[in-house]
Formats: sequence, C-alpha cells, structure tokens
Amino acid sequence: MSRTRAERLSQIETTLRWDGHKDMVWCYTASRAVRRKLERAGLMPLRRTLSKGRETGWFFQFPYPYLRWGARMRKSGPTPRAVGRRRGV
Repeated sequence: MSRTRAERLSQIETTLRWDGHKDMVWCYTASRAVRRKLERAGLMPLRRTLSKGRETGWFFQFPYPYLRWGARMRKSGPTPRAVGRRRGV
C-alpha cells in the first residue's frame, strides 16, 4: 500500500536527549535533511535503522556544548500604522 505525501512527512521526526549531569547529547532522526546537516557538521551516525533494505533512521552522539537551539521571531513585514495608534504610540 502506498502512503500519501502527508503520511510520509508526518512520520519524519528528530529527537534530542541529554541529561544535565552528563556531557553528551543523543540524537535520533528519521529526516534525511537533518542527517545531511549533522554529517556536514562532521558527525557520523553511530547506528542506522533499516526497513526493507533502506536506511530509515540514524543515531548520533555529540558533546553538549555543540548543541545550539532557540526560537527566532518570525519576519512579518512592516507594521501597519493602525497598530501604533491603538497602543497609544
């Protein structure tokens, strides 16, 4: 049975695990794009999962200081003039 594109995309995940007392981060990803980014950063997968002879997941381990994450503000364009008047600016 063939899966739809939405079903395939919904099954792509990346999981990061780390302990505050340890120095290592464990990463599992089923995303080929994330795998490529990690490999370009110089990391090699410790283990691979196979399904029907194809690689479907990769496990990585790296030092905690290498982990960077955060949330960025979304660019929404110029602020409308009416917004400033409502706030009393």
